[in-house]
Amino acid sequence: MSFDVFLECVGEAAVTGISRPAVRALFPVVEVGSEFDYWRVQYDETNYCHIGVNALPSDKGRLKSFFVERPCGDLRLWQALASVLRMGTVIFWPGGPPVLAAGVSFH
Repeated sequence: MSFDVFLECVGEAAVTGISRPAVRALFPVVEVGSEFDYWRVQYDETNYCHIGVNALPSDKGRLKSFFVERPCGDLRLWQALASVLRMGTVIFWPGGPPVLAAGVSFH
């Protein structure tokens, strides 16, 4: 069984977005097979996934949301997603409740 994970900016980050370079630096993006808004992420031969990002219309260097297709089980992926949560996003997946980091709220 597979599923996708979605992250959406909330609060102040919903207006300003979050830094594309800061988010990208959290993941081992493989250039071969990646595009500007669709990254191939690989930790090892069995732990890989893809991340699609959506930029603010006014600033391609700032992200408003992104998704992880078929997230792998590597703990480093989930640690990176926790870091993105602390930047001002909410994470959710089919059948699960939205999750916020401490100190992040909807406005």
